Amino acid sequence: MKTLFYFILLSFSGLTQEFPLGPKLLSDIHEASLPVYYFPFYNDVQIIEVDYYSQSLNQGALLDAVYPRGGSSFHDAMMINRSNGYLIRNLTGEITANYGVTNLQEIELTSPNSCKTITHQERLNFVRNQGFQPYEQEVKELNGYGYRVSRLFKPEQRTEMPEMTISLYGILDTLGNIAIPMNHHTIDYAHGEYLVERDLRLYNYSDIRPISNENIHKERVNQLKPYAIYDSTFQLTMPGSRIHLKRISKNRYAEITLGTVSFIDRFGTPLHSNSYQSIRDTRYSDLILYTEYKNDTLFQGLLSRQLKELTPAIFSSISSFKHGFIVRDRQQRNGYLNLQGRQIVPFELEAETINYRRDSFIVFTKYVNEPNGKMLYSGLMNATGQVLLPPQYSHIDIFSNEIACIKKNNKWGFINQSGEILCPIVYNSIGRLHQNFIEVTKDNGRGLVDRSGKVIIEPNYTYIKWIDSMIHYGNDKDEHFIYNVGSGGKYKHHFGKLIPQSNGLSFYIKAGKYGLVDTKGKLVIPAKFEKIRAYRNNRALVQLNGKFGLINEHGKIVQAIKYTNYNYDDKGNYVLN
Repeated sequence: MKTLFYFILLSFSGLTQEFPLGPKLLSDIHEASLPVYYFPFYNDVQIIEVDYYSQSLNQGALLDAVYPRGGSSFHDAMMINRSNGYLIRNLTGEITANYGVTNLQEIELTSPNSCKTITHQERLNFVRNQGFQPYEQEVKELNGYGYRVSRLFKPEQRTEMPEMTISLYGILDTLGNIAIPMNHHTIDYAHGEYLVERDLRLYNYSDIRPISNENIHKERVNQLKPYAIYDSTFQLTMPGSRIHLKRISKNRYAEITLGTVSFIDRFGTPLHSNSYQSIRDTRYSDLILYTEYKNDTLFQGLLSRQLKELTPAIFSSISSFKHGFIVRDRQQRNGYLNLQGRQIVPFELEAETINYRRDSFIVFTKYVNEPNGKMLYSGLMNATGQVLLPPQYSHIDIFSNEIACIKKNNKWGFINQSGEILCPIVYNSIGRLHQNFIEVTKDNGRGLVDRSGKVIIEPNYTYIKWIDSMIHYGNDKDEHFIYNVGSGGKYKHHFGKLIPQSNGLSFYIKAGKYGLVDTKGKLVIPAKFEKIRAYRNNRALVQLNGKFGLINEHGKIVQAIKYTNYNYDDKGNYVLN
């Protein structure tokens, strides 16, 4: 127990202590310097930014968030990052205001006359979290033409329990003035507009009262409206709203109450004649899902950020995924909409399942009447909704190299991306494309077809083996062939199943001895060697009468057969000794 308490104490102390070179965390995160930025003087006032945020990133805070230790999520882990602090000083170097710089005594500031300045525009254009782009939108703190500043606030005690200190936020403009007061829970900046939520406890205090269900206390009426909107010049365009506001797009906001959603501009003027039951953002699209009650039933539709209804509210459900939306109508039929809200798979297709695949084709399944009952078959359509294959197939494979294998009645063939059947569906199995050829089997025989479906080797053989541009095949009837991929020539030989080499030559076996044939199956060396080793840089190792030697690609002996041992050099060549 003592050990656990000591571990917890160290953890909290490591997160809260501040040093000029960065806190030393329990995980031994490396020390990082604390960046300080000096802005030019305006009206005899200079802003100094203390970049705690970048310091925490350099110490590994974002890595802890991406790869959290323990069970913390990304957003939980990011809470250890500190907001930046800001100082305001005059020409004499006196600090006239401090917003969030807690270790001022430990920071050695450069004098006003010698500090190197950076313009506000350069600083505001800094890319946040370089190297972690997938998370940039989650954690960046850009606030228009200003800087977010904060202060600590402890609400007045209203019960017997103490209140927790919270952070309230505002905006510091580039002249060193507080442009938006530090009275807000949240400040959401986008499209040149600030959507803020005030903390009502700053204005609405109640008497301290004991925790009791029987206690009767006075309630003060709150006249302040928590939500407000500022423009890019920090002018208050909508002084306040009691209704929760949600940003939709530039100059468009949603007023959300229980069971009602309406839309206004930044001045509070109504924008949309329709009112919805609810709205929510979709995960993979910029569209908005809205709901309406019709005949005591909840239906859903899609709305653009410009408040245009892309689909009417006719769907009983809408599920968002990476490439679009799976929807259902009132009859519980399935359909598919793309990310722009256009229906690709119609309900009339009566698809049981819809699968948008990684090759950007859609496979749908449907029950089809067969003599022995209903069977679930697959069909294929492209991303525009054009049906390429009707639902007649038991399997449709992913496209690879612009062809896909299909199965029907336990037979296989393949198609191109237009749905054209290139290879007839007559084979028991079909392999993957390799060097423009596909191995197929039919009635226990093996053969080859090319990517156009043309039969190169009839499926009448028991083995097919290739290396580089040479294909060797044959059967149990002592019929053996070599097929040259480059020339298209086929050569019959009587040396049995060969041992092909990377240079096109092949070894054969006869009566336990090894010989050599060329690319057309013609004899080069009769079977006389006791052992052979594969060609390496056009040199093959052979053994005769217990001695080793080397032959070249023409079958000529280039190193006498007289050595008792062999090895390899650094390049993999044979070395005899």
